[in-house]
Amino acid sequence: MSTISAVREMPKPVVNKQRRLSFETFLKKFNNRADGFKYEWNDGVVEKSSAMTTRELFIIDILFRLFVKTKAFELGGILTTEVEQWTLPFVKYRKPDLAYFTKEQIREGKAEKEPLSEFMVELISKNDQINEVNSKILEYFSAGVKVVWLIFPNQEMVYVYTSPSEVKICMGDTLCSAENVIEGFVIKASDIFKEI
Repeated sequence: MSTISAVREMPKPVVNKQRRLSFETFLKKFNNRADGFKYEWNDGVVEKSSAMTTRELFIIDILFRLFVKTKAFELGGILTTEVEQWTLPFVKYRKPDLAYFTKEQIREGKAEKEPLSEFMVELISKNDQINEVNSKILEYFSAGVKVVWLIFPNQEMVYVYTSPSEVKICMGDTLCSAENVIEGFVIKASDIFKEI
């Protein structure tokens, strides 16, 4: 009497066959596309995500209006959208949805240095992947960022990170703060989502 035994083959690992691009090629092909997406360069890999939409402009407008009331604005700092930044020199090239730069950093940029914002904001859309967002938070703090806000417009929530492991979830009357970077930059979560 013979016995038949089944041998189960282990699945083969999936290999990421994404073609790597030089930074120069990335700039030529992806940096100024007007197709509704934001492209970032991660050590040769192009990362595509949703760009800000006109439906989200009111959030940016509210944050700008708050910023112009701060001492940082009086001292020549700016809050600006999608400025390219190296979070790891010549390896990770990012465009946060919103970033703060001091007057000194603006001068560094003019001198062709690469300043890094200490306060960054990302607007989270339904297309953003949680693992990619978490990786970006770790990356930002490793680079020297001090405060990261993740704004979830659909849920009217803001995650305020002051380190990769310290997060405050803000909703309703809970205050969102970036004061350890921008003095006076505090706003109720609900006020971020009020259209003017």
